[in-house]
Amino acid sequence: MLKWGRLVLLLIGLLLSFLRGYWALGPAGVVWYLQDLDPPAEFAESANRVVALNSADIDELVALPGIGPVLARRIIEYRELIGGYQDTQQLLAVKGVGEATFRKIEPYLTLGELSGS
Repeated sequence: MLKWGRLVLLLIGLLLSFLRGYWALGPAGVVWYLQDLDPPAEFAESANRVVALNSADIDELVALPGIGPVLARRIIEYRELIGGYQDTQQLLAVKGVGEATFRKIEPYLTLGELSGS
């Protein structure tokens, strides 16, 4: 009987861990998190390329490692909500951008011009 109890507790723990990640990252984020993806070819070829957070469109953001179309949309929506990024660290307030994702994309980021300037 004790073996079944431990097994049930283990399964509950695994389920809760997955749900915590799902809640924090969303369905697309969990897939990106579970796969250790290499940066897109555009960035592998051009290490000097940067993306201006305050003017980038969805296509430019999706080219960043670990950023999909849903997360790119969230980054743009947050940019519009706050009137433009003042600091790249503000990306951490966007749902789905955690420390690991931020560390991957930080070398490719610049602020650029504030929207409306």
